[in-house]
Amino acid sequence: MAPSAIDYNNDNAYLSVTNNHVKGGHGFAVPAVEGLDGTDVAKEMIGAALQKRVHAIDTDTCEAGEEDAFFVADMGEVYRQHMRWKKHLGRVTPHYAVKCNPDPVIIKLLAALGSGFDCASKTEIEQVLQAGVEPSRIIYAQPCKTKSYLRYTAQQGVKQMTFDNTDELYKIKAICPQAELYLRILTDDSASLCRLSQKFGASMD
Repeated sequence: MAPSAIDYNNDNAYLSVTNNHVKGGHGFAVPAVEGLDGTDVAKEMIGAALQKRVHAIDTDTCEAGEEDAFFVADMGEVYRQHMRWKKHLGRVTPHYAVKCNPDPVIIKLLAALGSGFDCASKTEIEQVLQAGVEPSRIIYAQPCKTKSYLRYTAQQGVKQMTFDNTDELYKIKAICPQAELYLRILTDDSASLCRLSQKFGASMD
């Protein structure tokens, strides 16, 4: 089964299936139903974790902060999506955009799976490097890079970068002459929920 994790109160509880029960590090267990796929099992685990967490809160005696919202994530879904990509686009190495969810557990899982990373800031680059990812697996995808950040990426050995205009190209050449560049093109993303081509990308004209 794909790996799954539940994260709340900054404590990661990894789940496993043993002896026909799904078990988690926080003491809950749900029956493992034969024939369920990874998604169904994940729903069972997440439901059990949510119930345990909510039922453990005594609103009359709990400390401030114990009623705060918490985050539950199924790492199995991340794993399945990664494997889906590898199956259908095996020759293309995916680069996960750290900005969409920089949770350390997600970063570590994708790093272990061999994914690349799309980083747009010094903080994101630092986080990915601290997870043990080689600089060669990072693309610095900030559309408007400052000179100080370009010097930083060069010091860290990050060579892959994006550009979509001549000013950016000349700036990179002056500071990072060994850079490996990717041209970001303007596409028709009219059907997208987030239309990035309204702001970024070089026209094909």
